[in-house]
Amino acid sequence: MQLDSVGVASHTRLVSSSAQVPPSAWLAVPSVAVADLMWLAYGTWRESASATAAGGMATTAAWVFGGRAAPVTGRADVQVTRELAESERIAAQLVLHEVAGLPRFPAVSECAALGVVFVAPRLVSSEWARGVEATLRWLLGRRGVDGRTAPAPLVLPSRHDDGTLASAHELYERAVAAAVLAPMPHERSEMYRRAESDVERSRRLDERIRSLQVAAARSG
Repeated sequence: MQLDSVGVASHTRLVSSSAQVPPSAWLAVPSVAVADLMWLAYGTWRESASATAAGGMATTAAWVFGGRAAPVTGRADVQVTRELAESERIAAQLVLHEVAGLPRFPAVSECAALGVVFVAPRLVSSEWARGVEATLRWLLGRRGVDGRTAPAPLVLPSRHDDGTLASAHELYERAVAAAVLAPMPHERSEMYRRAESDVERSRRLDERIRSLQVAAARSG
């Protein structure tokens, strides 16, 4: 099985044995968001073994937390640094380029410039590599050609850094503050409705994460 080639023997072992060590300061996103992604992607992968992109996402998040082999190369460095994360993204990109029939890029020299020894990708599917690459772009805070920071590869709960869910009022205030122009009254009403919808979605996602954690603890 292709997924086992990167050291993932089972879905449950992915999350139950991952050392919950706070990731390093290089992360562009809060560690609680990384944990949310790990659980939600794990849940999707658990429900369907064919959801290999989700498998790549979950394994990448677990690798960042420690205790897992790297998702594409299988390297087992103790501490995941920004340079190692970038080199793993390069490995995932190599897989995607090969599948798409694109010319190989100088991955070895790119890794050398990072101060990291190049490790060739193991046998993984393009969907797995796509999940890994999308996750690492988000974790690294890389920007696309449009200048926007890469989004999370899955919809996540809106939380504070301490893990508590954000309220509708807080989300509304954020949206108003982020607006280029002061919103009109009717726009403010719509913004608050969206905030309420976001809160409800966050609650459902939080409940799903909790149920996955309970199920993993029972089977682990």
